[in-house]
This record gives sequence, structure tokens and C-alpha cells, in this order.
Amino acid sequence: MSVNGAVRDDLKHVPAGGQGPSKEAFYNWSDPGPKGRFEWVPVQALNIDHAYQREKICVERVLAIASKWQWLACPTLMVVQRPDGSLWVTDGQHRLLAARKRTSITHLPCLIFQGDGGKVTEANSFLLNNTVRGPVDTYSKYRAAIACGDADIMEIDAILAASGYRIVSRGQATQGVACVATITAEYEQNPDNFRAVWPAVARLAGGEPIDKRPLMALLYIERYLKKLDLGTITGGKLFDRIMAATWPAVDQACRKRQLELDKPGFKVWADGVIKYILNHGARVKIPSPYVGEG
Repeated sequence: MSVNGAVRDDLKHVPAGGQGPSKEAFYNWSDPGPKGRFEWVPVQALNIDHAYQREKICVERVLAIASKWQWLACPTLMVVQRPDGSLWVTDGQHRLLAARKRTSITHLPCLIFQGDGGKVTEANSFLLNNTVRGPVDTYSKYRAAIACGDADIMEIDAILAASGYRIVSRGQATQGVACVATITAEYEQNPDNFRAVWPAVARLAGGEPIDKRPLMALLYIERYLKKLDLGTITGGKLFDRIMAATWPAVDQACRKRQLELDKPGFKVWADGVIKYILNHGARVKIPSPYVGEG
């Protein structure tokens, strides 16, 4: 069967007459869970929990929605009801804030789901709506994953907290780390490497904001040294050389090598730290990841 020339697959692998396995069983698709109930809910009865919602509210967007409100362009809000009966918006906070600015809007269309007693259902709803449907900033995903009890994200948070650091949404906050996507990706691929290197990184930075370049350079170097069986930057002479440098000096080594090779990347930044810090004045040199490129 086709529609406008495009082949439909909605009946694919489903035998005629509805006999045989369902598409869900055939493809091993997930259980969609319980259906929500639809209600028109008073605006003032709806709440927003910033533990998992986006930290930054776009005021311009709220005002634009409020000034140009059209019911035809108002999708149903996704809401979770907690055991105490309170209602919490998991998708549609800008619409809710815009509605509160208008006198004429007293109720909003909501699809309400029963919560689990904590915030897991709410955080999951936020993640599903904003990950499957469209982009959401990594900091909001991180906070939502914490609220969901994601084991990996909670361990990352604990590792950072033990050294006095925390994930921040943006900027150069003291004891802040804004490169959340980089950290979570590294942890997923090399958790042991991250656990080993982070304390050295935090000690070297000494409370200064931690940027992507020097952090990933040091994580790469540790993997590189282990591959060549040349030691570690988490202890011994190499650790001492790293600690003798300053955090800005490590970043500068990354930047300098990036300019020389005219390209960015973990390998380039690591090569800069090796060349200008670890190999500086050393009798035994660490081979460059870029053999033959100086």
C-alpha cells in the first residue's frame, strides 16, 4: 500500500485478518505504559519543578506566546499528578507561563498521568518529550537524569562533588564544570579512566572553572600512556610534572598545539600538553600521538 507514492509499513508483517503476533511483539517494541486522562485544568493549579525543568526561561518566548495566543496552536500540556494530588507540568512550561500572563485564560488542556511518589515519572516524561521530539540543553538533561536516579549520572555528580566541583549550565563559575556532554560521554566510554584522572584534574584546577580542552587532553593522555605502558599522570613523576604546571598553562599548551596543527580535537590538545609540559626538560620523552609531525 502507498500514499502519494510513499510505501506504508503500518501493516507490514501483520497477517491478514489480524491473526498472528502484534507489531509490538514482532518488533519487541516497548510497553507504552498506562494512558493518561484528559482534563481542562485551572492555570493556578499547575506547578513547575525546576529540579528537572530547563533552568533558563526564555522571557521573549513566553511574551510572544502570550501576545499571539491561539488555541489552534496550543498543544496539550503533559502533566504528572503526585500522590498528594498536586499537578506538575513536564512539557509545556512556557505555555503555562504565557497563559498566566493573560486574564482570559483560566484553564489549559492537559494530559494527566499518575506519578510514582517521587520525581522519576516526571523527569522521565520531561526527557522523553524533549529528547524524542526536539533538542534540549545538556544541563537540563543532566539534572533530569539526576532526578530519575540514573546510576551513571549520579556517580559522576558524586565524583565531582567529592572534589568540590559541580556541573553548571554555562559560564565560568568557580568550581564549576560546564562541559557536561563531554564528561558524560567520557564516563560512558571510559568510566575507570574518568574516576582515576578526575581527582588530579580537580587538584590542578584548584577551584578554577574546568574547560573542555585541558580536561579532555588529560583524559586522553592517561589512556595514551596506558596503551604504551608509559605510566600515569595520576601519580609519580608525570603527576608531579602536571602539578608543577598551572591550569591556565595546560590550557595554553592545548591552544598552542591547536594553532600549530590548525585543527582542534582531544588528540591535538593532548599532544600540546605532552610536548610543552610533560616532555619539557624531561630526559625520556613521551612519543607524540602525531609521529612525524614534530
